[in-house]
Amino acid sequence: MLIDFQISWAPRLQRGLLRGPKRRLLALFQEADRYHVRKLKRQYRPDLMTPEERAASKVPPWFLRLHRIVGAPLRDLRRKVLEWVRAR
Repeated sequence: MLIDFQISWAPRLQRGLLRGPKRRLLALFQEADRYHVRKLKRQYRPDLMTPEERAASKVPPWFLRLHRIVGAPLRDLRRKVLEWVRAR
């Protein structure tokens, strides 16, 4: 078991309307954690990786790819605005 203390969350997955969304959100967080651990393992101990792990470490989950597609242009825009108002 791996615990990520940066985003540590233990949802109560009992009955209720939010049970499904909570379960899916938890699965997304766990998928991100596994990707980042594989990426670190590839960087520091590639000799301990199987070919499948190595291949999986090079493909980020869909939501991280989406964040990069959407987030990078917004970040660049924010930086340009801050430079324009001389706040940066």
